Amino acid sequence: MPVSDEEFDNPDKRIALICQALAEEIGLDDHNTQILYQAAPLHDVGNITVPREILDKTGKLTEAERAIIRRHTTAGFELLRSSTLEVKQAAACVAKTHHENWDGSGYPEGLKGKEIPLCGRITAIADVFDSLVSHRLYRKPWPPEEAFEYLVAQKGCKFDPALIDALVHIKEQLMSIEARFP
Repeated sequence: MPVSDEEFDNPDKRIALICQALAEEIGLDDHNTQILYQAAPLHDVGNITVPREILDKTGKLTEAERAIIRRHTTAGFELLRSSTLEVKQAAACVAKTHHENWDGSGYPEGLKGKEIPLCGRITAIADVFDSLVSHRLYRKPWPPEEAFEYLVAQKGCKFDPALIDALVHIKEQLMSIEARFP
């Protein structure tokens, strides 16, 4: 069942729409594109297990606090993995893998390259772009153009090179999504 844009908050809309646009650009079939569109907004569901004082901290995080935040990936996976619904299975995968990096430097498992499921690789790009252009307690938002340039600069390090190439093709669509859902 398709989900309307009205059912998401703006950050969730942006992430869902960016994932959808990237999936369409690389030729992912309609069914899997729709599953990703619905699953991607749950990427940070594991944050419900992180103490509010850490999530709301304005200063630099300690190493112990960073370790607690990093656990949100596996916590989200654990919350979603037992569902038999396809979208929740995809959301479990997204929750667990959206902080893995193409070069293997991510977490929680240090997966590298195509070891990272496609849904996680796509959501990672959407999440980082959205995070950079959004206001955070600890920093001001980046201009969308600078955020886009950062993503391109991280091609082959943090992000799948083929997905960044696809992102370049949909740059205007990416900027339009950001403008539509500030």
